[in-house]
Amino acid sequence: MGFPIAESWIYTTMLIENEWGESGSGFLVSRQIDEKHGRVFLVTNKHVLNKEAEMRQSASWVKLYLNY
Repeated sequence: MGFPIAESWIYTTMLIENEWGESGSGFLVSRQIDEKHGRVFLVTNKHVLNKEAEMRQSASWVKLYLNY
């Protein structure tokens, strides 16, 4: 299965910055969907995206800083 990002980034801890200048940490995991397809998910706490539910839902981007 080909990955849309480098395999070395999977399970790597990273800094996440939201569009309001707040930050926290998270990591990426990959899950196989079928023989040819997979998905990559960002795992973090929801307050990293924003403490307010309404703001989280209106977010348009996050910036990931990879350290591996």
